[in-house]
Formats: sequence, C-alpha cells, structure tokens
Amino acid sequence: MNLFFVGTAAELVKMAPVLRETKRRGLPLHVIASGQNALQGSELWALADVAGADTTLFTEAIPPRAVYLAAFLARTAATGLVDLRRLVARHGGPSRVTGIVHGDTVSTLLGAMLFRALGVPVHHVEAGLRSFALREPFPEEICRVAVSRIASVAYCPNEWAAGHLRRPGLRKVVTGGNTLYDALGLALAAEEPEPPVLSRELAGRFFVLVVHRQENLVGARFLRGVLEKVRARLAKGDVRCCFVMHALTKAALEREGLYEELARDPRFLLLPRQPYVGFTRILARAEALVTDGGSNQEESFYLGLPCLLMRRVTERIEGLGENVLLAPEPLARIAEFLGDPKRWARPRVTLPASPSALIAADLGR
Repeated sequence: MNLFFVGTAAELVKMAPVLRETKRRGLPLHVIASGQNALQGSELWALADVAGADTTLFTEAIPPRAVYLAAFLARTAATGLVDLRRLVARHGGPSRVTGIVHGDTVSTLLGAMLFRALGVPVHHVEAGLRSFALREPFPEEICRVAVSRIASVAYCPNEWAAGHLRRPGLRKVVTGGNTLYDALGLALAAEEPEPPVLSRELAGRFFVLVVHRQENLVGARFLRGVLEKVRARLAKGDVRCCFVMHALTKAALEREGLYEELARDPRFLLLPRQPYVGFTRILARAEALVTDGGSNQEESFYLGLPCLLMRRVTERIEGLGENVLLAPEPLARIAEFLGDPKRWARPRVTLPASPSALIAADLGR
C-alpha cells in the first residue's frame, strides 16, 4: 500500500500528478492529510483524479505563523502516530507499506517522522534541494535537510539535487524534472473555462506580482519599496499589475494602510489567491512575474516566463541564468527587469519524460 502524506496546497499541487499516475497504473494508494492546510473540497483533487484525503489527522484551522505551526507539529505527531499505526497494521504491517512525502513543509517532516517511527520506508519526492542557508527559507531548509536523513528513497528532480545526498543506504532516483511540470501541464489542459478576469480586467498587457513570504511582510519597508518600484513602471500607462494576494499579503497591506490605496488605483488589480488551474492560465498570459515564491520560479521556468525572484538565495536551479533573475537586492533590480522583461523570455520547456510517471513506476517495482 502506498501511503501519500500531504499537508499544504502547494504539496498537493506537486503530488497530484503522482497520485494520478499511481492510480492509472492500478497501484493501491491511500491519501493522508495532516491538516496543516484545509484541503477538503480543493479543486486539486480533480487534478489528482482522487476524491480527496482518505484520512485527515488534524481538522482545526492553523494560523500561518511559526509558533502555531510548531504547536501543530507537536500535537499532530502524538495523535497521528496512533492513527497511522492502526492504518499500517490494517494494510499488513510496515513491510507491506510505503510512505511518500513531498518537499519541505512541516507536514513533510511530520509525515517522515511518523513513518520512520512505525518502521515504514520513507520515499521523498522533490529531494535534494538546498539553499545552504538554514534560515533561508525558514523552516523549509531545515525540514528538507532533516527529511533527507530519514528517507529510504529520494526522488530528485535533477543531478544537481541528487549530488547533495550522500548518505549510505539512501537510494536516489533522478526524475529529470519536478512533478510541477506535470501539474502545470494538467492544469493548462484542464477542461475549465479561463478565469473571467482574463477577458475583462486583464485583457491587455499585464505582469503578475506575488509577495507572500513572512520575512518579506513582517515590516513595511520591503513591501513599500516593492510597490514604489512597481508604481514607477506603471506610470508609463501601457501595462497593469495583477497583484495576487495570499492571506498574509492582504493582512500586511491592511496593517500598513495600503490595501484601500491600491484598490483605488486602476493600474493595480488586487486578486485573491486563485485556484491552481486559474492561476496557471493567468501566468500563461502574463508577460512577466515578480515573486518571492520558489514554486513560482519553477512554473516560470517551464513556461519560459520572465521572472524576477525576490530572494537572497534559492533552493532551486530551474531557470537561473535563463528566464529567472535571482535578485538578492530586488529593489535595485525591479526597474531594470520590468523595463524590458522580454530579455528574459524563453521557449516553453518540454521534458522527454514525465517525472510523475517515473516516480509511479518506481513505486510499482
């Protein structure tokens, strides 16, 4: 039995094509949701071609702050161990079960620890990524390093990632790309209408702005600086800014008295965080992306979309030196980037094989 452990929407995006391919091959699977994000009713289950999570460990809302996530980790570890022990026993014991975790969230670490405590082999999807800075991003770098010391099998998106894993006994499988490549393809091919905003507010030229990492929203200086540079570009009047806001982003804008100000500015479109299919359609039509998100970096790479990555370091190599401009001091690079984003445009990437299919094939070996 293949036990898939997911905790956040971002994890589910990248696990969805693996779940879909595992089901297509007729392999048994059981999905466990940690409860870190509320995934019930998510449109992502349709991409995965499964009805939803079979087991959910924690059902209370988790505020996205480190102190709450630490409490969630401690509390869910205790209750989850009991639930998973019963589940593993029901499927014939540890030798008949495989535990699959993804990425670098606290749920990834939680799932890996629970499986390890029960003697279940841990297969880690998106393994080997490194920023080489334990606090950047936090806590993701710590989580991925810790999971690498627990895993039995590492599914690495490229040879660069695989090269960071040297622990004896760890089996490495290079998948030739991230499973996000498959998720993006499924989303763009989904039989769903385009978001209405694309035929109305975003019918002309636009670029996308995403600022959602906690470290960039703690104080006002960074956010105000980014908006000042964006406004300077918008002053030319030939393009709009689609500002996609996570809950933390909106809270920060409201705290600083910026939300209403931006809402009145016709050059900005303040868009709530979108369902994944809709978001991919928006990215596919945009002329550029300014972001602080790692998954956005990968989406941009596969789309060939010019991307300014507002981070000091990144744990990923996709697009670097090509369509992705890593900006440790983004306020000094935004004007240059938005002045001529086409300089960083590249053709859409086509991989020779599906990373998700390679993973599912390995699960069935």
